[in-house]
Amino acid sequence: MVFLWKYAAGGELISRPAVSAAGIYLYSEDRQIHALTPQGAVRWKFRLSGRPADSLSIGADGTVYACTDDGKLYAVNSAGRLIWQVDTDGAPAGEPAAAIDGTVYLAHKSGRLCAVSHLGFERWSIDTGNAILQPPVVDAGEAVYTFDDTGAISCRTQWGELRWTMPAAGQSDDNVNKLKAVRHAAVNRHVLYTSLGRNLQALTPEGEVLWSDEMRDDISALIVLPEEKGLFVLYSDGLTEALDFTGELLWSGQGAGYSSYPAAGDNSIYIMRGSKITIMDFTGKILYDTEPSGITLTQPVLGNNLLVCGSEEWVACAFTAESSLGDGWTQKGGGAAHDGTSGVRKWHFNETLFLSDMDYLYLRETIQSGDINDKIRALEEISDRIAAEGADRGENYLLHLVHLALSESLLTMESGIFPAADDYPSVRKKAADILGKYGNFESIELLTVVLGEEKYEDASASMILALGSLGSDFNGLPLEAIYNKVVIDDNGKGSERLALAAVSAVGKITDYSGAAVSGYGYRTLLEIFRGNYSAGTRRKAGEVLRSMK
Repeated sequence: MVFLWKYAAGGELISRPAVSAAGIYLYSEDRQIHALTPQGAVRWKFRLSGRPADSLSIGADGTVYACTDDGKLYAVNSAGRLIWQVDTDGAPAGEPAAAIDGTVYLAHKSGRLCAVSHLGFERWSIDTGNAILQPPVVDAGEAVYTFDDTGAISCRTQWGELRWTMPAAGQSDDNVNKLKAVRHAAVNRHVLYTSLGRNLQALTPEGEVLWSDEMRDDISALIVLPEEKGLFVLYSDGLTEALDFTGELLWSGQGAGYSSYPAAGDNSIYIMRGSKITIMDFTGKILYDTEPSGITLTQPVLGNNLLVCGSEEWVACAFTAESSLGDGWTQKGGGAAHDGTSGVRKWHFNETLFLSDMDYLYLRETIQSGDINDKIRALEEISDRIAAEGADRGENYLLHLVHLALSESLLTMESGIFPAADDYPSVRKKAADILGKYGNFESIELLTVVLGEEKYEDASASMILALGSLGSDFNGLPLEAIYNKVVIDDNGKGSERLALAAVSAVGKITDYSGAAVSGYGYRTLLEIFRGNYSAGTRRKAGEVLRSMK
């Protein structure tokens, strides 16, 4: 381990650093987000309107989310430009939790829980009825969990509907008050592991208790180790243990007196003890124990083969690290410990929740019918309902049905079962128009796949415009898909309509993501600017090109 650099912010660092593929982010009492390169140089600073509240979060597309203590939620792109801000009307109970589908969940100390789209509109907001003391934990496959001041756990679907609430077990009122009912929680393969005091338990998304044990002391940190290596527990006396996923002891760690929340990389565990950094392997053996900086270190986070730490001073420090999480996660535990992915990074739609809902079954059957008029009518009904339900957006299953309409049509197109007249381009066009208004990251991924297969100009143009309206260049897919359709695909070459749609979409995606003046977006615009298109189309491409510089 080698000390690389330290960076002095303009105020106390109130939270652990955040690390993504784009760089390192610090949140300081000087009301600024500080963005640094891996070498510790300042990339940009972004000033917020109020005092910072808790930690930053990094979205799946690299967007930085930050809250002020008066409840304003900011989305800032990797270039340091504001994408949007919303007033969530309440003091945050911890950092925003950015889910894999792009939704940002924010809990308030008042008990309010809200979900905000990656585009900045509020999908829904509810009053949970009890004060919330910490951020929600998101399981990408099944649920959103919140923990209130009584020690109870509530499980909700991604659209906010309560599935179950479990009161604190085995805790006296005095003990709950003493602990302020703060739980430590992590998710692995859709099982929630959570502690309160000495009690540690494992819960399914249905609220079934798989096991519950009293541990040797009060638990002050809980994380899931990568590669299915089990649970890592830090006790209030500074000792550590690892358990398997059935709660059986695997090992007890060497040393004691650890104080920081640990960070687990792909092959080791990093934990602070004053100014010392200790590195353990996944058997509890200490590999490294040194005092590299002389500063009292806190809040370690891993990313890009770096260990970045806060400190009790206004200073962040960076060290080389042989293990890395890749893109960091500011929620304690990091990465898969809090988003429940452990493999496929995709929100899973649990259809079993709706098999007794006649409305859902009717719409699904209509969309899957062979009649094009029925399909269009169902999509129009879904669009009207989403619009009419306002902030709630009606997304408990409606967005899933739009995805189904797009993917079912793709299967029909690829199978060759139906003649060209029944190929449903109008269905795909209608679905794309809806997704451009209300879609998420899953919508982006699906649109890029279907766009690659689409043979009809109207439908292709709607898909390109929808990708632009959704803004994010999620996983680098949209700009590449647009380039392939307009520049590479024979069906797209020379199409004035697709070129105009591409210019609009590339401009919007660039504004949202802060993309550099290279890559697929730049190449698409350059090809249009130089291509055999009308003077108006080439002029618009040139204007966006100049704005990217």
